Amino acid sequence: MNINQFQPLSFTSKIKFVSDDEFRARTASEPRDWSNKLFIGAPWDDAIAGPRALTEDIYGCNAGGLTNTASKDLVLFHFKPAAADYPENRFQDKIFNALGQLGQYTERLGGLIIGGKTAGSGDLNYSASLKLSQKLESLFDHLKASVTKFWGQTTSGGNTNVFYSGQEDTWYVNYKDKNKSYDSNQIRTPEDIKKAYFDIAVSDNDQVFIGEQQVHKFDLKPEFKKIEGGYELDLAPRNPFYQPQYDYSDSSWKDKNKVKLFTANFGQDPSTLWVETQNISLIEKVVEKIDEIKQAPQFNSIQKIQYAGDKPIFGFTPLGDPSNTIQIFEMNL
Repeated sequence: MNINQFQPLSFTSKIKFVSDDEFRARTASEPRDWSNKLFIGAPWDDAIAGPRALTEDIYGCNAGGLTNTASKDLVLFHFKPAAADYPENRFQDKIFNALGQLGQYTERLGGLIIGGKTAGSGDLNYSASLKLSQKLESLFDHLKASVTKFWGQTTSGGNTNVFYSGQEDTWYVNYKDKNKSYDSNQIRTPEDIKKAYFDIAVSDNDQVFIGEQQVHKFDLKPEFKKIEGGYELDLAPRNPFYQPQYDYSDSSWKDKNKVKLFTANFGQDPSTLWVETQNISLIEKVVEKIDEIKQAPQFNSIQKIQYAGDKPIFGFTPLGDPSNTIQIFEMNL
């Protein structure tokens, strides 16, 4: 296989988070045993190629695939954490061999990595799980494949099932936390996805849906949370060891690392970002992240930043009477 011979082709794949009932309905005709060559089951250590494919029970394992941008078939893989230390013929070569079975395709492969466990989940294989995901990303980069990932399930019971349909060019993703087995639809909002997976990145070539509702990629950024009228941005470093069930710290302490972002004049001025925070020093970090903030549709016309306080941050100038105790400060971008 000579990857340098391929020519670019634009494409958009869909990734749909669906309920238990919909996933079962979508995969009802797929046997879960050796008779189905398009299914990866135990011992979860393989890569296969076909027009559709199914695998389930992705806990600490890494799974996903490389979708074919021309003929809409794919390579599906599902590897245990131990694969991080496999020789190439038991890991990378399995994927390359499966790629060789695909139809005509281009170098613009679409890639998905899903599953894995963070340290905070309590999974003892988290280190190998992370190492395996990094090896997969390196392999995707070598193949010039785009990368979408929903990696690092944050709870002990978190697991994922995936089914790819080439006919629809769609990944169907069913997330389950076995500790919440009473709930047959555990992903209803972008916040549910961000609670389920620690590391989220969506390729420009993919679209994400929850059921039939498309989700804007900005709303999947873990540090941003949609609130009434705007977003809350948490500027504290994210911690893969974090276990919320054992967090007894004062919530007001956490708020010191957060800012709230709105368009100014109560939403009537789309050219100005209004920042509210208990910690004025965080304004500088907002300025550093302004290009990322402007990816939100609400903020894509931002030309100025304003905040109210008792002192200016570098680059900001006061509006109005400078003798006032509380001023509005502004920066032009």
